[in-house]
Amino acid sequence: MTQKQLSDELGIFDSYLRRYESGSLSNPTLDFLMKLKEIFNIPIDDLVFKDLSK
Repeated sequence: MTQKQLSDELGIFDSYLRRYESGSLSNPTLDFLMKLKEIFNIPIDDLVFKDLSK
């Protein structure tokens, strides 16, 4: 999935998504996390508590 496809799925601009990925934007909303959880079919704990960069 490309950044553009993911940002479209999330209903946000791809520049906003890049800011999250780069770490310049932190503290995502619960709504944002819930959408990611649904798209990737993973527990929300994995988004909040695990280091996904590995």
